[in-house]
Amino acid sequence: MVARGKLPSEPLTREASQQLIHELSVHQIELEIQNEELRRSQTELEASRARYFELYDLAPVGYVALNDGGLITEANLAAAGLLDLPRQSLINRRLSNWINPDEQDIFYICRGQLNAKAPQQQCELRLQRPDGSSLWAALALSLQPERESEAHCLVVLNDIDVHRQLDALRSQIEEDMLRRNAELNEHVQTRTAELEKTTFHLHQAEERFRYAMEASRDGLFDWQLTTDEVYFSPGYARMLGYQPGELPPNKSTWLNLLPPEQRESMEAYAQRQCLSPSGTITLEHQLRTKTGDYRWILGRGKVMERASDGTPIRVVGTHVDITEMHDIQATLEAERADLEAQVNARTAELRMQTERLTLATEAGGVGIWTWNPDTNAITWDAQVCKLYGHNSQGAALSVEDWKRRMRAEDIPRIRVKVRRVLNGKLPLLAEVFRIHADDGQERYLAARGRLMPLATAGERLLLGAIWDVTAEQRNTAALRASEAKARAVINASPVPLAITQKSGCVDHLNPAFVATFGYALDEIPTWSHWWNRAAPEPAKRARILAKLRKRTATSAQSGKPCSPFEITVRCQDGREATVVIRITALGDNQRIHTLYDITELSQAREAAQQAARAKSNFLSHMSHEIRTPLNAALGMTEVLERTHLDSEQLHLVRQVRMAGRSLLEILNDILDISRIEAGAMQTEQRPFALSSVLEPLAALLSSAARQKKIGLAISAPPPVESALLGDARRLKQILINLVGNAIKFTKHGGVRVEITLLEESTKKVSLRFEVVDTGIGIPPEILEHLFEPFVQGSVGVTRRFGGTGLGLAICKYLVEAMGGSIGAESLPGIGSLFWFDLTFERT
Repeated sequence: MVARGKLPSEPLTREASQQLIHELSVHQIELEIQNEELRRSQTELEASRARYFELYDLAPVGYVALNDGGLITEANLAAAGLLDLPRQSLINRRLSNWINPDEQDIFYICRGQLNAKAPQQQCELRLQRPDGSSLWAALALSLQPERESEAHCLVVLNDIDVHRQLDALRSQIEEDMLRRNAELNEHVQTRTAELEKTTFHLHQAEERFRYAMEASRDGLFDWQLTTDEVYFSPGYARMLGYQPGELPPNKSTWLNLLPPEQRESMEAYAQRQCLSPSGTITLEHQLRTKTGDYRWILGRGKVMERASDGTPIRVVGTHVDITEMHDIQATLEAERADLEAQVNARTAELRMQTERLTLATEAGGVGIWTWNPDTNAITWDAQVCKLYGHNSQGAALSVEDWKRRMRAEDIPRIRVKVRRVLNGKLPLLAEVFRIHADDGQERYLAARGRLMPLATAGERLLLGAIWDVTAEQRNTAALRASEAKARAVINASPVPLAITQKSGCVDHLNPAFVATFGYALDEIPTWSHWWNRAAPEPAKRARILAKLRKRTATSAQSGKPCSPFEITVRCQDGREATVVIRITALGDNQRIHTLYDITELSQAREAAQQAARAKSNFLSHMSHEIRTPLNAALGMTEVLERTHLDSEQLHLVRQVRMAGRSLLEILNDILDISRIEAGAMQTEQRPFALSSVLEPLAALLSSAARQKKIGLAISAPPPVESALLGDARRLKQILINLVGNAIKFTKHGGVRVEITLLEESTKKVSLRFEVVDTGIGIPPEILEHLFEPFVQGSVGVTRRFGGTGLGLAICKYLVEAMGGSIGAESLPGIGSLFWFDLTFERT
């Protein structure tokens, strides 16, 4: 065998010649195959390049490629068209040259954020054309793979200001496409050896176009009219909620996405426009998304290929989602209609207001006047003439006529104010003056006026209103006289009086106030200054002010005068004075504080209270001597009740026993209150469980509830893990008293005892005890004093239900002695709620 590429050194034999011929035939076939593959690759290259340039340069958005330094290395026609520059002028120039200076930082920040983790960025800014005009554009930046291409970043420019006229742009694109195709054919013929490198660049361009289409907001379609095959770009599919490739590539897909009632008319329109000389299609229509709702789409297309007889073969175009713009237009139309309705309504309202103003001025006796200071012309309407007693049918009035009717002493003051208004130093003329009317009467008139510019250059008009205020002026004078009299009475009063504003400022202190407490007005400019001096201890002052606010709020709600209350205040000389304060409202903004000095009365009362405490001490010490014979008598009745008695004797014995028990309860209450007043009542601290209090309570009082045929419900206590530390006997006494009262005053319904957990910690437990009944209720005037000794609902209640009125006072003392608080709420005829809160330590 002859080695390939070498000539034989000796004559070939026949077998060697045949072998060489065979190898040459094989090589010839291989070369033909290679040539055929080369021609097919070249054909595919030409088709791919033609399609790339069709899609790249015909794209409705602009594309520019930037290198690492930010210079433009490549740009399509759309980008050049957006900037109104030749495409070659963009090469090796910075894109920021055509960005509005105020928004260049946005572009730099967006470009600077491109990295492998965020290969795409978007921003919106204004582009600046060479002629100074600008347009808003959406920029989509895509980071390019590091390959042999110089492009580092691909920027998609989308015109969001207006959609440029596609027809002119498409014509320019077709011409450039034909020229580039011719150049490409010539270039391919001379660069066959560079096929692999050209193929690489083509793949890179296709990848760049794919990135650009993914970043674009618009969709692209390519319609072959002969086969009705349609290419839908990925953006087209995503616009309608579909994934790329999910839409069947045919015309029926587009028709099925249309509303059923529009399919026939839309198809006819598209066919008609394709056959037209321009071959352009522009329509706004709705397409159904994958979720079933419809989006507004702006479709634009153009016939790109025709047969030799002019029949359209291929249509290429774009779809843009204009739903938001369509909604905005609809909203603007609705707002415009609403605005027109508002303007019409406002016009009618102004007309009505003008008529009302006319009626109001006529009914209110208000006259309108004008004075032109430049021409000295005066106009009065009929009402002004009536106020001046002037015949409106007479001669025209002058400024002198106006001055002649005014009181001479008022003229200088009015002249100064008018001059200040004319000079712009006073925005409004507002004065009251006196006139001698033509009918012989003297009147007070109030005038208001404002300087108005006229349409005539340099001229002004003083426009105003005037009305009769004679009665108001006389009433004001009478009020001043009345106030002077009232002030004289206040100053002559022997009782200390202070008049304050609602804000707390002190308006007046009468001499009795200054003499009693020693404070002058300049020393206590506000009532807070008074309280700081009268009650210098913060805690005491806080309690007094809290009580004052409560009574003031109650007075405001009821509309009744604030109830008086007694306090001890400190005078300037250090003396303690006991006073009773009563606060009375003077209109909406003032209050008069009356302070009765009852120091001597208080001292006498203290002496009486000391005597009462001595009496209480006596009763407290006599408790055993009083109750011992009574308990013996009750024991004897119980023994007698067990003997053989007839029914009448048994009834009498039971009456004696019940009366004795009632007397014992009364004595116990009296003795308890006596111990309280004497300071001998004490509580103890021992471990106990709530159940040990509630179970005897139910046993003691359930029979009384059954006798009255009402319910008694005691809720289960909240779960407490450990025993509590407190006075269980006094707690049971409080509950028996409250529940017994509730049963006594309830005729229908029932009584409910509830215990709720307020707060719990590792050391303490706070509980609220509530006794709710559906009884007769308590009037509000009694409820305020209900926990005071010897207070009951009324005389009728006392006669009907009995009792001493000491039980609740004892409950209040016991609750407060155990560190708690007690209160009541009631509605007459509906029922009452008595509550008390106690805090117990854990054992």
